[in-house]
Amino acid sequence: MLDYARNEIWPKLGQVILPNWESMGRAMFKAAAVEPLILYCTIWSAAAYHLTLSFDGPLFQMMLDLQCKASRKIRNAIATNNISDGILFGIQALSYQFMDVATGVFERGLFESPLYSLSVFNATGPIMFAPEHMRNQQHILIQRGGIGTVTLPGVAETFQMSDILNACHCDTAPTFELCRSYSLGLQEMTASRPSMARARTFRVDIGFKEILLDLITCCNLVESWYTIAETSLEMPDLPRPLLLYRDLVVYRLLRLPRGQEGIEICRLATFILTFGIVYPNYWGALHRMANDLVIAFMDPRFTKRQEGAFLFWAAMLGGMAILDESIDATQEFFIKILKDLRARLGLESWESAKLLLKKYVWIDHACDKGGMIIWEKIGGDDASVKEDLMIQMLLDDAPPVDLYEWSDGQ
Repeated sequence: MLDYARNEIWPKLGQVILPNWESMGRAMFKAAAVEPLILYCTIWSAAAYHLTLSFDGPLFQMMLDLQCKASRKIRNAIATNNISDGILFGIQALSYQFMDVATGVFERGLFESPLYSLSVFNATGPIMFAPEHMRNQQHILIQRGGIGTVTLPGVAETFQMSDILNACHCDTAPTFELCRSYSLGLQEMTASRPSMARARTFRVDIGFKEILLDLITCCNLVESWYTIAETSLEMPDLPRPLLLYRDLVVYRLLRLPRGQEGIEICRLATFILTFGIVYPNYWGALHRMANDLVIAFMDPRFTKRQEGAFLFWAAMLGGMAILDESIDATQEFFIKILKDLRARLGLESWESAKLLLKKYVWIDHACDKGGMIIWEKIGGDDASVKEDLMIQMLLDDAPPVDLYEWSDGQ
């Protein structure tokens, strides 16, 4: 069992732990040596997922045996109020609800990303969380003093990842503060953050701009992976800090205020880009954000005083959140918006549109193919697009911007 966890499960976590940049797999191996419950839960969780693919009698029996062992130990610990890190890990493992192959498919829209093909989202397969188990685990951990009280290697990071994952599923703010490793990761990311000038086109506050700059760092890491992959005979590993950095971006996005006039469209568009490229998901979150973006576009409070170029970028991402082969009213809404904005901005070619999009956040390998599909839907390079009167009334407070004043490439 230990070899199976060490060789097949933990390496797929892909995460690193600071300050030593230790792999999550190595940390979990050390934690399992101290607390066998962690090994039991890891093995039966993996077994439960594999049983959604095909039934295996011995594997099923092993899963039941390990679940019984874990459950007995957890019940005894709760009864005696002796809640260790391993017990909390076991309670979380009992909350896992594994999705079958048909429903557990990454929702990607028209984005492309190596994070879909490398199976690094989680170790054991597509999961959701049983709400009551998660609430119990979170309540006990908060009573203990928070995530900072967890000392077993890799366990605090596992709680942090699950908290962020569950918050995305429930569309709520994360429950916990940042653990030590994630706090150190934020310091590392801050030190390598691009210049604030890179985010000058966004009309948001400094805190939001820092999130956008950190998302750009993540996207640049994805782009660097593609560059290496194009000349490599083997599929390269993901850049070491990518999974940690992307968690930190999502964590802070989830904590942004909602429904604020100056940032709502940017918040939703940034979520779409994040879910599309660096944080793939399978609970409909990408489509949900696109639907919320439609609602925001229809509310003049959110579109007034926004630049036409910014709205073009946001609407392009909204359209890309939907698979091309689907007939979807959400995508059709964004197509109408984009047709009008294209005419008002004087965008005659895909190259001119890309020049505008790259003033915000746009990653060629991940976005170009989907963006060109949407571009063709709004007429392509040969179109003579006229403004739609209803869309013009919807966006009449969004002043058009001269694209060519940004030709310095900043």
